[in-house]
Amino acid sequence: MKNFIQRIPESNRHPRETFRLHLSIGLERISYYGISGTIVYYILNHIEVMSDTEVATIFGWFTLCVLLSKALGGLLGDLVLGNKNALIIGGIVEALGAFSLCFGSIYSLYVGLFLISLGSGMFYTNIIAEFGKHYRLTPKLLDSGFSIFIITTNIAAAIGAIMLSLIAFDFIVVFILSGILIIISTLIYANSKQRHDKDSLAPEVVIPSTYKKSFLAVFLLIPLFWGIREFIYPGIDTLNLPFFRNSDSGLDLPSIQVIGSIFLFPLIIIASIAWTYFYVSQIKKLTIAFALATVSVIVLLLIADNLDTENWLLLLSPFFLFGISDALIFALTYSILTKYSPSKYLATFIGVTAIPATLLSQINNSLVPQLSLSSTLTFQIGAIGFGLISIFLIWLYFKKNIAPSPSSNMSENSI
Repeated sequence: MKNFIQRIPESNRHPRETFRLHLSIGLERISYYGISGTIVYYILNHIEVMSDTEVATIFGWFTLCVLLSKALGGLLGDLVLGNKNALIIGGIVEALGAFSLCFGSIYSLYVGLFLISLGSGMFYTNIIAEFGKHYRLTPKLLDSGFSIFIITTNIAAAIGAIMLSLIAFDFIVVFILSGILIIISTLIYANSKQRHDKDSLAPEVVIPSTYKKSFLAVFLLIPLFWGIREFIYPGIDTLNLPFFRNSDSGLDLPSIQVIGSIFLFPLIIIASIAWTYFYVSQIKKLTIAFALATVSVIVLLLIADNLDTENWLLLLSPFFLFGISDALIFALTYSILTKYSPSKYLATFIGVTAIPATLLSQINNSLVPQLSLSSTLTFQIGAIGFGLISIFLIWLYFKKNIAPSPSSNMSENSI
């Protein structure tokens, strides 16, 4: 246990060029979240009359295409165009999609959403790969780097939501501004210094047995996290909360989730700073993420039927814990892939990670509503799922520490 936290050498610090990438991805995410948050209102007000079901279907297909285009974008970046070219082309395509929405017809809507989904996938996957490659020689800073990445994307999401206020003037303003932001984002990256091929100095990964646990975490355990999380969310939506429906407080579940996120934000900043100077192994962070998710679901299970005007603040704790888990899982997904994937296929691995989570989400959306499970049963199943994985990770951690290690290098190559 004395090696739970290790000090990171002073010589290992965040590459300067990553801050330019933060600015680039931040502007692109502002645009993406501004459009995705606006599109439903735009369809209902400016496109042919559609039912709520049709609008939901269009938005669902748009979201699915964005996820799948990440895999395509990674393949194009690694095997055909190169990461930088794929990123630049993706930015141009996404900007064209934003401008296409300005024409206001059903055809321009479909063309615009297709171009945005394709361009966003190409841009996002390849910029994550380029971001991660700057840390190949300082892998202990990966978790910190991607935690800062979370901060950037969350700030961008908040600003993108503020863009919704522009609807009061005109939807066209949102789309034009979004397209301009994407162009600026792409130009910032295009004018950045070319990353030196430092990866040639680092050992290339061939996925030997040492790394199998890392890929098991990314392609099995982490998708299971998102799958269980999606499974319990209908239970949260159907909580028996007459207080929120009938009181004059103006509060609802989304509002409480936002409040929890506000409290979470400083914690992510503190963690990213701490992990710049101190290293905690990734298996420990993964265990913490699942353990906190388990606790959050248990808390929901205990308080779901007992909420009233006196104790509604209790809801903040599970959402806050879930937020910590989400942040840890997000950072770990990309840092593990960056650390262990072959450099020339990094964008492909990053893009492919969207597929298991997407499949689980689709299965969940198709099957769970038909089961008509109560909130209590949903939380019980979620707590058991998170709990079993937490126990497995704890067992794996102690097994790894009890077993004799043939060399110190092996411990460096494990999560």
